[in-house]
Amino acid sequence: TRQPFWERAFGVENVQINTADVSTPFVLIDAVPKKIGLGDKIRNAVENVRMQKRVRELDIE
Repeated sequence: TRQPFWERAFGVENVQINTADVSTPFVLIDAVPKKIGLGDKIRNAVENVRMQKRVRELDIE
């Protein structure tokens, strides 16, 4: 995704979470400091829970 100049200048990013929830298909968290690494933390936490529960996402259209 493209990142606006001001986000690069201030070291922030937007984190978009795509969900399987029909009512809220995605959540956007604006202007998170890059040094926190929130996107990677969420991705790793989701993958750990999937492994623990032995589940996988299935897309059916």
